[in-house]
Amino acid sequence: MAPPSLTSNPIDDVIPLLDAPSSDLSIALKGSEFVANGHPFLTHVPSNITATPSQLIFSHKTTIPKSLLGGCFLGFDAAEPKSCHLVPIGNLRGTRFSSIFRFKVWWTTHWVGSCGGDIQHETQMMILDTNDQGRPFVLFLPILEGAFRCSLRPGGDDNVAMWVESGSTTVQASQFRSCLYMQVGKDPYTLVNEGMNVVKLHLGTFKLLDDKTPPRIVDKFGWCTWDAFYLKVNPHGVWTGVKCLVDGGCPPGMILIDDGWQSIAHDADSIADPHQEAMDLTVAGEQMPCRLIKYEENYKFRDYGSRGKGSGVGLGAFVRDLKEEFRTIEHVYVWHALCGYWGGIRPNVPGMPLSRVISPNPSKGLEMTMEDLAVDKIVNNGVGFVPPELAHEMYDGLHSHLQSAGIDGVKVDVIHLLEMLSEEFGGRIELAKAYYKALTASINKHLQGNGVIASMEQCNDFMYLGTEAIALGRVGDDFWTVDASGDPYWLQGCHMVHCAYNSLWMGNIIHPDWDMFQSTHPCAEFHAASRAISGGPIYVSDSVGKHNFKLLKRLVLPDGSILRCQHYALPSRDCLFEDPLQDGKTMLKIWNLNQFTGALGLFNCQGGGWCPKTRQNRRTSEYARTLTCVAGPKDIEWNNGKNPISLKGVHLFAIYMIQEKKLRLLKTSENLEFTIAPLSYELLVVSPVTVLSKPYVEFAPIGLVNMLNCGGAIQSLEIEENEGLVRVGARGYGEMRVFASKEPRSCKIDGEDVEFEYDDKMVKIQEPSDDEWQMDSSTKKRDLKKGLNETCNHVPLALVSPSERRDYGEDRVINLDVGDPIMYETFWKKMGKKATVVIPGWRSMSYYSKGQSLCWFLEPDLCEQILRLHRVVGNAITEGRYIVVGTGSSQLILASLYALSSPDSSQPTDVVSAAPYYSSYPSMCDYLKTSLFKWGGNASTYTGDGDYIEIVTSPCNPDGFLREPVVNRKGGKVLHDLAYYWPHYTPITAPADNDISLFTASKCTGHAGSRIGWALVKDAEVAMKMVKFIELNTIGVSKDSQLRTAMMLNVVSDTCEQIGSSLVIRSESFYGFGHRLMTERWCRLRQAVKNAGMFTLPDFPSAYCTFLNQRTQTRPAFAWLKCENKDEDCAALLRRHKIIGRGGVSFGCSAQFVRVSMMDRDDNFDLFIQRISKIASEI
Repeated sequence: MAPPSLTSNPIDDVIPLLDAPSSDLSIALKGSEFVANGHPFLTHVPSNITATPSQLIFSHKTTIPKSLLGGCFLGFDAAEPKSCHLVPIGNLRGTRFSSIFRFKVWWTTHWVGSCGGDIQHETQMMILDTNDQGRPFVLFLPILEGAFRCSLRPGGDDNVAMWVESGSTTVQASQFRSCLYMQVGKDPYTLVNEGMNVVKLHLGTFKLLDDKTPPRIVDKFGWCTWDAFYLKVNPHGVWTGVKCLVDGGCPPGMILIDDGWQSIAHDADSIADPHQEAMDLTVAGEQMPCRLIKYEENYKFRDYGSRGKGSGVGLGAFVRDLKEEFRTIEHVYVWHALCGYWGGIRPNVPGMPLSRVISPNPSKGLEMTMEDLAVDKIVNNGVGFVPPELAHEMYDGLHSHLQSAGIDGVKVDVIHLLEMLSEEFGGRIELAKAYYKALTASINKHLQGNGVIASMEQCNDFMYLGTEAIALGRVGDDFWTVDASGDPYWLQGCHMVHCAYNSLWMGNIIHPDWDMFQSTHPCAEFHAASRAISGGPIYVSDSVGKHNFKLLKRLVLPDGSILRCQHYALPSRDCLFEDPLQDGKTMLKIWNLNQFTGALGLFNCQGGGWCPKTRQNRRTSEYARTLTCVAGPKDIEWNNGKNPISLKGVHLFAIYMIQEKKLRLLKTSENLEFTIAPLSYELLVVSPVTVLSKPYVEFAPIGLVNMLNCGGAIQSLEIEENEGLVRVGARGYGEMRVFASKEPRSCKIDGEDVEFEYDDKMVKIQEPSDDEWQMDSSTKKRDLKKGLNETCNHVPLALVSPSERRDYGEDRVINLDVGDPIMYETFWKKMGKKATVVIPGWRSMSYYSKGQSLCWFLEPDLCEQILRLHRVVGNAITEGRYIVVGTGSSQLILASLYALSSPDSSQPTDVVSAAPYYSSYPSMCDYLKTSLFKWGGNASTYTGDGDYIEIVTSPCNPDGFLREPVVNRKGGKVLHDLAYYWPHYTPITAPADNDISLFTASKCTGHAGSRIGWALVKDAEVAMKMVKFIELNTIGVSKDSQLRTAMMLNVVSDTCEQIGSSLVIRSESFYGFGHRLMTERWCRLRQAVKNAGMFTLPDFPSAYCTFLNQRTQTRPAFAWLKCENKDEDCAALLRRHKIIGRGGVSFGCSAQFVRVSMMDRDDNFDLFIQRISKIASEI
């Protein structure tokens, strides 16, 4: 049954569709006019048009934000059921619009106009401009209804018309109520996002980007094989290509093996000889009539023999060798078409799913799109189509093989072929649902849930049906090196505009991928500048050995990663309703946000674009001219994006021009004028200026000016006004610059004084030189001499006063045996009143809490803050868990052992843990000599055959490594001690999902004195036993301690949830502060150990931290120091130098090891570093 609707009525009737509860915005159907805030925007609305307020659509849902109730759904009544309808919805005249329309089957782009006749066929989204009289922006989103899909087009006499089609003559309907959504708003960026949220809630068939995690390749530099080989790609060529990039100092982190690796054949080819798999094809386009004949790779890759230490052949061996030889490569992706291959699956091939050749039938909606070679070839040849009910078999077969070969992801291409195959399968929507469901299931099963790049997908069918899992997709046409006549220039501006404007719509659903480019192309720098601030992955398709390394090094870091913006690039507000391709006056301006700075790109793209008459892109050289524009801080949407930057109290901005290498200061409303030649650019770093009052200094970070996204190098920023100190954490190498209104007295890198220049109000510091970051070509594994994740340099720029200098020669004993987290004292002092807890006396009167928890003494405030902190950090699953609070983790460990032991057993349950284990485990188990459990020793050598409990400490105290159970046999139970599983110590790679997970406030807030810990427990019976133990042991847990801890957790969560909302907030967050401090301390310790020459430290692998949104290394709370002299007692050696640590024997290891705390106060740690550095010389 259709939802309630409101149809057009006589002229005097006014039907309010919205009186927005929280604003003055309104949209209404007034007689035969749609009006926004009383201003008509569509006139002569036909009487068969219906409009349903979104409030009525969502009336059954109580959790919909009011901001999403500001629109209406349009429908219509037709005279008869049909499979396609052309439906005018009203005249549009004299109102500027910006739109996204499909100019090819696969691709969309930007178009502007001011009347209904200007609208292009296959329009997917349209925004009407605001005006000076008070009309807000109006958004049009054609969507899906039932088995039908809608787009916009011109309807004659300046009508805006809906084109509604099913894709099958057998699927017909005459009544529609929600095929177009309209909404009004004051901010065009927020408007589109809110509109997409409404559509998501209404359809329930896709997820927005905010609900997904893009694949990690977005942070990597990549190389695609397409332009290097086309169909002739082979293992030797790929290997050589990677080696050339590595040797040139630009190692890739991602490799995309494009078309040419699969086993394909023409219908007439014999498949008996595997070496005749259509491999004689050399020209792009010749492969399109071919069909897939097996899931496995073709003979070029199948015949590969491992050159590494291991054995093996085929794609799997090649991928393994590639990753082992070139250590920066973390991701290998391969290409495949949605239907298996361009021509689908060849019928009647053993081992392949059932298929039959179907002739594609382009829909009527595509009649006005551009002619396309790919479409022509596919239509002429037909598609070997797997029926929708077997699509899962095709994807499972293909992706399971790729997974077994070590492939990390796929580029799925030729996606919008489906709409041309839908006649026999219930129409385009039903067919798409079946295929995308199968694809999504396979992605989740074999490709980590997000290992996909979507391509040739730019249509609302895919966006609203195929993006439940897919989180990364192309937002532009292909990168074309030249046009049909060999001109390499004008198409590059088109590509830029495609990507920028498409992102306004698609970026709400998929992370925008601006496609590859070639670093030696005549417009390479033009492309590189746009990719640098695009916010997406950066990859090139250079021919082997043909690279512009000087340019690439402005994009790529030596570990194969990039300096990526926090958001995705979008056109500036003053460009939204202009034509930056063919009006001869408009400069394309795109903005993005880094953590602490804005990025603004100015690109002269004029010179060619879409021609509605010829239905193709064409060169318009008359518009290719030098342009002048103005730009300033207001061009950046500071309040939009994933991590908005607050401008509260900011009145001045430092503007650094990448091309001109100059700095200017601007007030918020001021602009600079720029003159830019065709297909040239300028990039601006726009940095809010912070004022230090004591002494008065204006300061703003700029970044590494040798990088195109130089502001992206700034990873942390901490300002200590009382000390006159600024700490800037930077990632990368080269020349660091910051704006400072006064020259600093000194600058330091990792605590060491460095030389600096002060010129033009800029402080200039040289980060480690390029040579220090080069690959070590003397080793086959090509390890980095210095890992970037380990050397995120923190550059304190300070006005140094004598009081800051400490005496490092003090002759005192420093006790690093215990894990007192004193180093966090500075952070909590800064919090001041926020961290001051006053507890009314009446709060602690009763033994019992007021909550309804199974744990009767758990305070509701603490419970709420525990759940919130885990949600914010993402380090543990809390759904379906019972929370048990204890007096520190020690009591919780004993309570867990009590609950997990076998009370009816004749022997105590063995408790084991893999060495090195936490030194207190043995004494905790054996101190009471209970009959329930006893210490059973090292889990790695445990041979007992009875019941056992294994304690897994991850990250491990003392050595810092992430751990998994090692015994893994019947009769065992596992207790996970996750006291250190927090982002300042280790990357948070996934939420912990264990039967019992233990946490403690001392390690996640620094408040060891609170003596509060908690357990997340799956089993109710186990939780009840733990509660009983604590009840008998201490009659619950102190309410005062719980309430104080709740307040501390609240402060920590507050700072974390505000990350990115102001200039210095990332370092002000507790985990930002801890991450910076631990990274700095570990960097200094490693250098000191290197200087000493007699110790070693563990090497930790890097991993992607979902909380910090970057790849980081483990920075444990303790250092596991090993003396290289095997006969040396390391703890005794340190004691002789007045450093107290805990010897390795206490942890089940040899005396060669010692554990030292990394969490002591600064002066003790400084003295420790000095002594460690000099130990060798003093022996």
